Amino acid sequence: MNENVYLCDMQSKVAKSSGNVGNEWTGVLLTLVSASLFLWVIGVLILFWMHDDNIVNFFKENTNIVAELKAKASPEEVKQVGNILKQHAFIRPGTVHFVDKFAALNMMKSDLGEDLLTGDEENPFRDIYRFNVKAKHSTKEDIALLLRELKRQEAIEEVYAQTEYLSYWDIWKHRINKLLTIVGAILSVLAVGLIFNMLRLMIEGKAYSIHLMKLVGASWSFIRMPFYRKSVKYAVASASIASFLLGLCVVGILIYIPGIGEYFNMSYVIVTMIILLIFSLILFISGTFVVLRKFLGH
Repeated sequence: MNENVYLCDMQSKVAKSSGNVGNEWTGVLLTLVSASLFLWVIGVLILFWMHDDNIVNFFKENTNIVAELKAKASPEEVKQVGNILKQHAFIRPGTVHFVDKFAALNMMKSDLGEDLLTGDEENPFRDIYRFNVKAKHSTKEDIALLLRELKRQEAIEEVYAQTEYLSYWDIWKHRINKLLTIVGAILSVLAVGLIFNMLRLMIEGKAYSIHLMKLVGASWSFIRMPFYRKSVKYAVASASIASFLLGLCVVGILIYIPGIGEYFNMSYVIVTMIILLIFSLILFISGTFVVLRKFLGH
């Protein structure tokens, strides 16, 4: 019998005669689930790193500033204030909203109950304008300048802005980035260790088949190739599952957090998925190479 035909036939028989199919598939499933979860977490971290400025801008531009109007302000003055706010360079277009004192009272009643006011008590609320500033103008200096300009208007009683709250976002962004970098490094080490261990168990489970192929004179490349093919399949499968989970997270965020879509860059999501695929391939193929080299002694 031709040697190559004999070797191929022997490899086929060895593969079919494995008595530990159940254990092998359990190991494969555990490897795929573990690798997919690690890749998914790493993908979330990468996506956050790419969007950190956008996330900070989202919170900055959704922090309300309130201009309280005087009780004696005329309708013309109220309208004039609205026009000034809508045309101001610091203020986000489309975020200027007028809330009269009766609407404010009804909102408070819905939150605190209908007995908020008793008898003939006067409505304590004032007409207000609620608006948001652009992220690039959310600095303390620009907010202070905006407040000074608005307070010069005769119809405005007071302007309320959480300037400290706005400045905290930049501080927390740097702190969270440091924390995520540490977490990402730890998870990467854990992922490498787990996948290497799973690959080692998988190859050791095929020890009989490997030694049998060595006895019949199979080349090292012939012995290694099936394991490399499996590694590529596992890498693609793990990255695909992680990308699917990442996609579900993105869809959930876009659905349940109104307005965040304009701060979300879908090209970053695609780049992250490609990074996960490349990282997974490198991890599985290099792991297979190291484990096989140690196991075969070549």
